Parts: sequence; C-alpha cells; structure tokens
Amino acid sequence: MPLALALKLATSVSAFLCRYRRDLLGMDEAQAREAMETIWRPGGVWAAFIGDATAVALPHRFKSA
Repeated sequence: MPLALALKLATSVSAFLCRYRRDLLGMDEAQAREAMETIWRPGGVWAAFIGDATAVALPHRFKSA
C-alpha cells in the first residue's frame, strides 16, 4: 500500500473513531480526541466533521515522528 494512501486511511479512521467515542460512547471531548491527536490535528472538512469549528480554516497538522 502506498504511504500516501495509508496516511489518508489512518487519518480518516481516527476522525471517525473520535466521533464514535464522543457521540456514541459518551467520552468527554479530550479523551475522545486523545488517540487521534497522536497522529494529526485535522483542519478543513475533517475539523468540521469532528465539530472543531476553530480549526476549520486551518490546514491539517501532522505529528512528526
């Protein structure tokens, strides 16, 4: 699998898991975002998807290895 595709999958799955944990499991926001933010901090449409209105105008921010 090409690295770019693997990165897209990891980031999108982490955003879905963040919403699942917060909306369905009832975790608080910080706890739900914890795993996702070890990979990236979403901007744009992904920020809107997870409900982070302050980051919608920002680019995605990826964690350095």
